[in-house]
Amino acid sequence: MPDRTGDSTPQRAAIGNAFGNLLGNASVRVLVLVFWFTAAAVYEAFSLSALAGMDVWSHLRTGIWILQNHSVPRNGLFSQYPDLPWMAHSWGFDALLAAAYNLMGLRALPILLMVFKALLALIFFLLAGGSRQNF
Repeated sequence: MPDRTGDSTPQRAAIGNAFGNLLGNASVRVLVLVFWFTAAAVYEAFSLSALAGMDVWSHLRTGIWILQNHSVPRNGLFSQYPDLPWMAHSWGFDALLAAAYNLMGLRALPILLMVFKALLALIFFLLAGGSRQNF
């Protein structure tokens, strides 16, 4: 019996089977995965949101200081209270950001963000691989 849209249940089943066969094709699945892994990176390449945040500049400066002094800062170097104790909890990211900046200049910031977004998508995909019926 047709519903309000005029589609019948056998037609929907045929469309569902055709869509399932299309996604069953390995090359189509690879293209879909490549699209999802790179969508955030392409968005970042055009919007450059990595350069708009104020926090990235303090991370970059702290990372440069870490690479120059070969240590983690113990006090607030770039704050209005440099004598107070301070712990750089993100020192690994800061050093990685500064090293990428030394290699590629300012273009390293959005590229590093693109790489992190693609790696995050890959990690989620691998974690979801254990429950394929739900993915």
